[in-house]
Amino acid sequence: MLSLMLISVVSASYPMFHYDTQRTGYIPQDGPQTNATLWVAETAEYADGSPAVYNGKVFVPTWPDMDFADNDPMGLVCYDAATGTELWTNELGGTSVGSVSGVAVADGRVYLGGTDGRLYCIDEETGEMFWTSDQIDATGYFGLSSSPLIYEGTVYVLSASDGVLHAFTPEGIESWSFPTGGAVGYFTSPAAANGEIFVAGNESDLSCIDITTHTATWSVALPTAVKSTPAIGDGKVYVTTAERLYALSASTGAEVWNASIGGTSSTPAVAGETVIAG
Repeated sequence: MLSLMLISVVSASYPMFHYDTQRTGYIPQDGPQTNATLWVAETAEYADGSPAVYNGKVFVPTWPDMDFADNDPMGLVCYDAATGTELWTNELGGTSVGSVSGVAVADGRVYLGGTDGRLYCIDEETGEMFWTSDQIDATGYFGLSSSPLIYEGTVYVLSASDGVLHAFTPEGIESWSFPTGGAVGYFTSPAAANGEIFVAGNESDLSCIDITTHTATWSVALPTAVKSTPAIGDGKVYVTTAERLYALSASTGAEVWNASIGGTSSTPAVAGETVIAG
């Protein structure tokens, strides 16, 4: 079930996972001022991926619930942000394909990963399919769980099964890729700032990739597996591992500090000099 508690007029925009390309999770607009529920909508199947809010619509990825005898439509569901009315559902690659990735929206196009390991691009207004990539993630069950990043006119997504960063044009052409050296945890996604992509890979590595040269500016190996999407703020990159929260220099990758934070897959939120991690 999806519920939104919003002020009377819905004007907020949340175009991708953790709000912006730096994945800060910091939203400068006012939040709800009361606990009044504007509307409630029940999705036909589970809603586990991060929704996006854009241009008066809410985009929700869904995948199978535990009632396997009841195969309702799933994939990407679009709701009217003011009323909660369902506008359309796109079933991605068919009735057996759902999504656990976050949604990213820009220039009338909606991007998300499917449980079949493909990246999908859908018309924001009509729900019609623009294009589908080849299978780029062979991870069983979750498929392509990375939340797409839209940065400087390019769509970036990370395949967990092999740790490859893929760069697509809005028309669906894979323009370049960067192999990190090995598989990485589910749901880890790329972030961007100052012409560079920050991405986890090879289980415990974090790399900074120049979008012009497509090469690594730096790469560091952390002591344990990376669990979160990197978040960038105040000249630092913040990332959680299986045991700790790390702050690294965004320009060099050098460790600035770390703190114990066991058992988390939470992506840190960054607001100025404040960092919050679950």
